[in-house]
Amino acid sequence: MHGFEALDYCHDSAVSKIIVETVNDERKIRIMATFSYDTGCVDYDDKSFVISFDYILLCRHTICGRCAGDELIGGVDYQVSNDMLNKINSLVRKGMKEPKYYITIAFISGSKMEVACDFMDVSIV
Repeated sequence: MHGFEALDYCHDSAVSKIIVETVNDERKIRIMATFSYDTGCVDYDDKSFVISFDYILLCRHTICGRCAGDELIGGVDYQVSNDMLNKINSLVRKGMKEPKYYITIAFISGSKMEVACDFMDVSIV
């Protein structure tokens, strides 16, 4: 069992890196994290994983800093805020391709990442 269903078990996963890259004029984001020891699915307990976003139309990342401890994933939702959706719709009306994936990752610190992209992958490493 791998792929997007792994995100159902990512609550309390510790984030080690968030990498933003530009490759051939495309923006890519990689979130590297480790599942908690008690995910509810032994296939994932204590395993590292990477969430990859490619061909990003729009991303909004609000970071709450000066928090104690690791950045932990609080949850994943397969939609974005109305404000983000309005910005995406404006870009689409201007001729940009409508993205295939809409996702919001909420972090326990209060940080939040909203992404609209054409490619998304979750891999266990």
